[in-house]
Amino acid sequence: MLNIREKTVKRNIRHSKNCRVNYGNCSEFDVLIVEINDGKRIRKYSINAKYLSPHKDSIRFYPETNNGVVIIKWNHEIENYINEVQ
Repeated sequence: MLNIREKTVKRNIRHSKNCRVNYGNCSEFDVLIVEINDGKRIRKYSINAKYLSPHKDSIRFYPETNNGVVIIKWNHEIENYINEVQ
């Protein structure tokens, strides 16, 4: 049976337009889970560590509010690999 190592990082948006998710060393886990709290709900995203740069220690997202609804846009380097799981 495979033992998948997960790392969870929690972020609160507040009024930020450019949010950093610091994951550290991506070789220390298999899947990164990002929990984003916008004050109304918590969204959970997942990305396989193989899509994270070994030369960086973080990724960025950009929350936008449209008619009271928060939309999360991810940095172009990972936007095709990160998925909302909750």
